[in-house]
Amino acid sequence: MGYINIFVSSYCKLSLENGGLILSGEKEARFAIEDVNCVMIDNMQCSVSISLLSRLAQEGVAIFVCDQKHMPTAILMPYGQYFAHLRVYKLQTQTKKPLVKQFWQNIVSRKIANQAECLRLEGNNSGADKLFEMSEQVASDDSANLEATAARIYFKELFGKDFDRRSDNGINACLNYGYAIVRGLIARTLAARGFSVFLGIHHSSELNAFNLADDFIEPYRPIVDRMVSKFSLTALDVDAKKLLFNLNNTDVLIDNANQVLPRSIEIFMDSFMSSLEQGVNKLKLPVMQDIKSHEYL
Repeated sequence: MGYINIFVSSYCKLSLENGGLILSGEKEARFAIEDVNCVMIDNMQCSVSISLLSRLAQEGVAIFVCDQKHMPTAILMPYGQYFAHLRVYKLQTQTKKPLVKQFWQNIVSRKIANQAECLRLEGNNSGADKLFEMSEQVASDDSANLEATAARIYFKELFGKDFDRRSDNGINACLNYGYAIVRGLIARTLAARGFSVFLGIHHSSELNAFNLADDFIEPYRPIVDRMVSKFSLTALDVDAKKLLFNLNNTDVLIDNANQVLPRSIEIFMDSFMSSLEQGVNKLKLPVMQDIKSHEYL
């Protein structure tokens, strides 16, 4: 896995030269493709060569493309690099319902616990205590829908009693931008392992090609929330987008060790694969901690 994340906000041409990624514009920059983890293209005037796109896909590099509103609207995912799509499809579709319900129970419980820790990091201990208690009450398949109950409490505790996730405001724009980045990384990782991303364990919309990614993003959402809150991001300007793009370099606690966020997703997805193969719940989920950039040794 690469460690360089490239954010492109001004016009340039992206191309392949001598096996490397070349950015040509006002200045020129060169990167070894094996060192690149993610590329975000946030300028409608940029051009990208097909040879570069093909090579980036072969190397499993995530390429995000933004729309006119500067929101991530598409991601290039690897296809055909994994040799056992049918085997994985059978694992996904033949998994017994009780195990699938356990997966969702664990994911929701961890999401609520991470939301609680996010509030604790904000100094809101009373709100955190409510959610920590709730996280321990999640039943199989979250049959009582505690995820929604916790969300109603959580966002008002985090951003104020007048905050509404459905409102068109700067905070929500920043949250959605961060979620889109993490969702894209999860979708890329799932596709690279041969998963059918449209087959969710809980989300099941026929109009959603990323149901499984939307299942697995849930325990990561509080990490985005914490970044937006900690750095008081209230408008999705260039500085906010660069900061949120740095989620790629954020440490995540998983399996009792700190890992850079994209690597934590790989560990999570590999634990899901092991769970399907063995018919036992062995999910390794991200644990909320304060925002910290990963240090490469």
